[in-house]
Amino acid sequence: MLDKLAIVTTFLIATASSVAAMPIRTVYENDANSKAIELKVWKGYGLTINLMSTGETIKQVWIGDPSRFAFTSNGGLCQSSGGDSNCTGGKATVIFLRQIDPMDFPVTSSSNGSTQITVLTNEKQYQFKIVPATGNPTYTSLVIKSDSERPLPIPRPRTPQPLTVQKPQSAPSVMHEPIAGGFYEKITSNGKKVFDSSYKNAIATN
Repeated sequence: MLDKLAIVTTFLIATASSVAAMPIRTVYENDANSKAIELKVWKGYGLTINLMSTGETIKQVWIGDPSRFAFTSNGGLCQSSGGDSNCTGGKATVIFLRQIDPMDFPVTSSSNGSTQITVLTNEKQYQFKIVPATGNPTYTSLVIKSDSERPLPIPRPRTPQPLTVQKPQSAPSVMHEPIAGGFYEKITSNGKKVFDSSYKNAIATN
């Protein structure tokens, strides 16, 4: 009895771990609205589209080719024939998509079984391309988050610039030219003459 209980417990733990490890794909509102996002729906796993983080509620859902996919939601949706886009019945925040065996349906199907799903909320409209897939899924849930939750970009560290040391400029050379009366003119290197009496004073003291 104890051995059976241990086996059952081990199985439950392994199952819970595999469920918890199911990968999630995250997009933000503006990206989901402006970019053509392709979603894969793996056979035997399905895909959830989760709008809880945005605070929006799902009003209606349409699938272009319903011969390969079916969906359910975690709350009521508005009646498609009601003509009331502001109905109060739409309370869903998550929809679950799954593959079904292809049915004969009066629509033209694509060669790979892909189609479009439209999700109408109380604030905006989302459109995704959904494609059937097989094998191990790379994600089983699409989480749409508010743009306010988008992480800020990490600033790149600035490369320090090498310090440049300027050499002190030497004083321009000065030539002295005598003039009448013992006074001198200073002729600078750029050819400018400046009156200078310092040499006269120096001569007078000698």
